[in-house]
Amino acid sequence: MVKDFVIDLFKLDTPGTADRTEARELPVEWLLERGARMIEPRFADQPALQSELLGVVAQIMLDMHASQLAIEYASRYRSAVTMAAAAPDERARAALLLARALAAAELGREARLVLREGLALAPDAEIRAQLRLALLDLHLNNPEPDELNALLKALRADLSGTPAPLLHALADQAEARVMAQAGHLEAAITLHARAIATAQAVQGPGSRIAAQLQLRQAEALAEAGRAAEARRVSEQAVAALRSLGGKDDIEAALSEATSVARTGRLAWRHDEAAAVFAHSLAVIDRYGRRLPPQVRATVQDQQACVQLQFGQAESAYALALRSKRTMRGDQPYGHRNSCLGWAAMMAGDHAEAETEYQRYLGHLLPSHRCDAGCAARMYIGTAHNRLMHGRVAEARALLDDVPRLDARLNDKAPDIEARRWLRAARARIELESGHLDAALRLLHGLPDGRYLVNDSAALRAEAQCRSGSDGRALALAVLRARVQAAAAVDHPNSPWLADLRARLGLCEALAGRHESALVQSRLAHQALAAQPRVSPAYRRVLRELDGQLGLRR
Repeated sequence: MVKDFVIDLFKLDTPGTADRTEARELPVEWLLERGARMIEPRFADQPALQSELLGVVAQIMLDMHASQLAIEYASRYRSAVTMAAAAPDERARAALLLARALAAAELGREARLVLREGLALAPDAEIRAQLRLALLDLHLNNPEPDELNALLKALRADLSGTPAPLLHALADQAEARVMAQAGHLEAAITLHARAIATAQAVQGPGSRIAAQLQLRQAEALAEAGRAAEARRVSEQAVAALRSLGGKDDIEAALSEATSVARTGRLAWRHDEAAAVFAHSLAVIDRYGRRLPPQVRATVQDQQACVQLQFGQAESAYALALRSKRTMRGDQPYGHRNSCLGWAAMMAGDHAEAETEYQRYLGHLLPSHRCDAGCAARMYIGTAHNRLMHGRVAEARALLDDVPRLDARLNDKAPDIEARRWLRAARARIELESGHLDAALRLLHGLPDGRYLVNDSAALRAEAQCRSGSDGRALALAVLRARVQAAAAVDHPNSPWLADLRARLGLCEALAGRHESALVQSRLAHQALAAQPRVSPAYRRVLRELDGQLGLRR
């Protein structure tokens, strides 16, 4: 009965549709909604079947990435099974489906509430394990070790003695992600490998679950500095998904884009990333109007974020604006389109960047849709935009407000990594204000690394160069290494790279190495000439360098 109904959804010769050729291009959402309206009148005397069909439609909507419609029909499914006094396990499954739809729409707090309600219902250990896995996935966005470990312990207890190898594999993956966030990357990679082997033993080499697990393993490999392995594992996973065909062909296109977005500069060069996105978009475009427009917009949003990492500011901003127009109606305050503020800032549209960051700070924080780490990013992004726009006092005042972040979120303080982001951001403000000693005090003991928009090693090296300390030779070596590493992966016209070259050039000039400084000045000017509309802030240090060299440009 269910199979026949689903087939009927996609018939092209029912009254009210156009001719067959035109109907084949109808959006799947339209076909599904048309069919969903048939459920109640067609099966009026079969409430159990009605609820089952609502669940089927909700799952298809979710698979097609139509998150708002998935929420609508999953909610109706959940209400139907509740009204029908269905078995507790069935009501728990309905809660799981609704939670997945809410999570897809970036409504994490609402999804967590629904999952906990489902856990209170579910007597079956396997269903409880699925609910806990979904809960873990949401909590991994805001890592609190005690809470994560408690969830893992409960998950393992649910699965003890349960012959469900795929759930055991997913539990291994969840634990591996917790390990990776705690910095235990090699142990996480090993546990990922065990999970993948389990899934392949059950489902064969073309396992869909194994492919999804490989994509997570690729992230850990990239973070561990094993870039070539990360790319290889990611490519294997995408090939496995593509071989399955059907919706997995779309999933493969989305997965390869997501994999590059998550690993970014850790595993890819700018040209390699561009090729992946071109392929993903080509696959999606083959489906035309049959796919919701949010699918393409999601990939474009990821592409914009990746282009920003590599310094393609102008094209990234154009992409982010296009995806905003498509996605905002679907998810007005979700985390998606999260690179728009960053893109506007780099492209020199500081007013739009301020508006975008205030949208987050004004809506996501009070609505609890943004965890502590997310909030720290928004504060840092807003402060950096103000700093680039010359509003130094406002940038400093905003970051001084961060200690009250936990009270505003009704959550614990940001994790260790977020605190490091904040220290590096404050150090940047002090450095740009000429307070070199204050900048160096903030940077003291901060591990070398890139903390969102701030590279602690580069900041420290520049402060040492400007202060004329005995460490200038070492600082020069650090800046040269940073420029060389960035030039190997970033787009040659990156304003980040141009600014870094200008800072290296200034340090060279202060050390009396004028020829080397001239080279960096020339390369920085070439890059910025190719993207003339980027923020004037990227030219500030370059002007200082040119003044030091006696150049007039």
